[in-house]
Amino acid sequence: MTWDLVLNIRIPGPGIAMGRPRFNRYSGRAHTPEKTRKYLWLVQAIQERACHGMDPIPRDVPVRVSIEAVYKRPGTRFRRKDPDHALWHIKRPDLDNVLKSILDGLDGLWADDSQVCSIQATKLMGAIVDRKSKTCELERVDVRVWTGDPLAEPC
Repeated sequence: MTWDLVLNIRIPGPGIAMGRPRFNRYSGRAHTPEKTRKYLWLVQAIQERACHGMDPIPRDVPVRVSIEAVYKRPGTRFRRKDPDHALWHIKRPDLDNVLKSILDGLDGLWADDSQVCSIQATKLMGAIVDRKSKTCELERVDVRVWTGDPLAEPC
């Protein structure tokens, strides 16, 4: 199957995990935590600016998403024996919850979330830029979205 790149964006800052909804005990209504809501607005604003008026991806078109979240390297990971390249980030936030917040923020790009049929996601600690001053790559989330031919055979 051939895939066409539709969107390639970079979201500055660390990836924020989707917060659990909180329920008001008196009214019974649910609300999303403020931190999650702000992050969803950021993702949506960047996506809208990148697409500038593009129509949503039609409902019958399959979508493939690739996400790479880069986090700050802790101060203890700048030792001489630590490699310069990016390392796996095995601490919080959970990758699946970061993925949920990104996909929810991209809601205006496609007609329905169920169109996403392939996801590749990674969570890394940034590569070392300068070991002496303990600086590494900036925190960011890179998102790429492809569309495929709905009649083609899957890979």
